Formats: sequence, structure tokens, C-alpha cells
Amino acid sequence: GWATALVAGPSRSDSDFSLFKVNVDMTAEGENHVNEIIAIVFQYLEMIRKEGVNERLFKEVKKKNKKSHIIVAYS
Repeated sequence: GWATALVAGPSRSDSDFSLFKVNVDMTAEGENHVNEIIAIVFQYLEMIRKEGVNERLFKEVKKKNKKSHIIVAYS
């Protein structure tokens, strides 16, 4: 695999903007595929923009991460 973890969520907000941060912990092999990983993240964000968040997955992750703002977790 290329990644061991992915954490995403709000990074900073102000009255006129919000930043969304995505952190990917990569394996040594993943470091050889940074551009592909970035492309996959943006493809997924575009899919969410078009189709919305999967409500079942959102509720599952929210339940597991009650005390944090993590939206998507991958391992």
C-alpha cells in the first residue's frame, strides 16, 4: 500500500473562509507515488462535491471519533 493513514478536516476558519486540511501518512512506496496520491485525494473530494457525503460512512466514522473533528479515516 501507499498510505498507512489519512486524516482530513477543518484546519482554520474565519468569517469569510475555511481551510480544509488532508494529511496522508505514506509508506516508503507511497513516497514514490506522491502525484498519484494527490490525484486520488482530489478525485475523491470531487466525488463528494458531486454526490455528497456517504451518510452511513459519515455516521460510522463520527461515532468512532466522537472527541475529534476527523471526517475521513483510512488505514
